[in-house]
Amino acid sequence: MISVLIQRVVAPGMEVSYDQIINSVMQSAITVPGFISGESMHNLEYPNVRYVMVKMRSELDWYAWHASPERNQALTQIAPLLLEAEKVTLLSH
Repeated sequence: MISVLIQRVVAPGMEVSYDQIINSVMQSAITVPGFISGESMHNLEYPNVRYVMVKMRSELDWYAWHASPERNQALTQIAPLLLEAEKVTLLSH
C-alpha cells in the first residue's frame, strides 16, 4: 500500500469552487482499481492551501489513475483555480 499526498495552492476566492470539484473527483476515484481511501483537507494556517491524501494498493494503481482521462479532465477544471502547479508526493508505509 502507498499513500499519495497532493498539495495545491488555490487562488483566493476560489476555495469553494475547488472544494466542489475535488469532492466530485474523490467520488469518481472510489471506483478506480486499487483505490483504498482518500480525504481532502486544508491547512489551518493557510486556508487556501489544500491537500488530498489518497491510499492506493500500489504505485502501479496510482500511476494508472494519474494518467487516466478522468483525472486529466478533473485537472483541466482545477488548474485555472490554482496559483501554482500541484505537488505530488508518493509515500511508502
